[in-house]
Amino acid sequence: MKISKEFRVGVIALGSMVILYFGFNFLKGSDFLSSTNYYYATYPDIGGLTISNPVKINGYVVGRVKEIDLMAEKANQIRIKMEIDDELAVTEGTKALLKDDGLLGSKMVELQIGKSNKTLESGAELASALEENMVAELQSYIPELKEQLDTTLFQLNALLKDFNGVGGKVGNLLDTYNSVGVGLKGTLDDNRQGLTATVGNLRSLSASLSKMGKEFEPVVGKMNAFADSLSTLELKQTVANANQSIAQLQGVLKKVDDGEGTLGALVNDDSLYNNLNALSIDLDKLLIDLRKNPKRYVKISVF
Repeated sequence: MKISKEFRVGVIALGSMVILYFGFNFLKGSDFLSSTNYYYATYPDIGGLTISNPVKINGYVVGRVKEIDLMAEKANQIRIKMEIDDELAVTEGTKALLKDDGLLGSKMVELQIGKSNKTLESGAELASALEENMVAELQSYIPELKEQLDTTLFQLNALLKDFNGVGGKVGNLLDTYNSVGVGLKGTLDDNRQGLTATVGNLRSLSASLSKMGKEFEPVVGKMNAFADSLSTLELKQTVANANQSIAQLQGVLKKVDDGEGTLGALVNDDSLYNNLNALSIDLDKLLIDLRKNPKRYVKISVF
């Protein structure tokens, strides 16, 4: 059986349309390989939430926003349909929190699972809540930031005015410094020859002193050797004299200890001490008797 070209083109076109449909829905977040449950939530304002935005639990994607419907009969509130993996047990008390998904302004739905053990059937209505918009929260700080910015700008302007005055003083100081530099340069130019000659003389003097120092080094060495010899000689003579004096003193002390000479006799013989002691006693008795009986010793005649 021969297939016509028209039939083959039709089959290809139909297959392309089917692939395009399923591909588009897959890109929107629909998963055809897993079963899902559907839950609803109603908000007064979705703030830019769109179909296929994620539904998450603790940052993990568990579903997508399937449909968004405007309910004119309920004050234009918006009801969303969420497609959620049936493996997730959505219990009573679960709340659908509409919040920002990052700083780029995209939205997401965060499921806060209830603590009840009763699981909700597919198609149930979940309690809804809105998280404060991050942009709105930042806008609440704008007046305070504006006031602080105005104060900072005012202080900056005052500082710049003060800096302008300081800048003028710095400019005058730099002008004075330039004048001093010009005068110093002129002085150096006028005395350049004299300074060159002075530097040359100093170099010559330094070279002469260096040469003289080298020539004087042997003389200093000889003087040091002579001083060392003289010091050694005087020390030897002094030590010899001291030794001789000590030897003589030891000889005298030995003679005294042996009883030789008058000093030795006085030191070693007690008879002289005893005689002197007896003489002192007799003399004392004589003086006492002289004081009591002066007529016995002295006779006075009066003419």
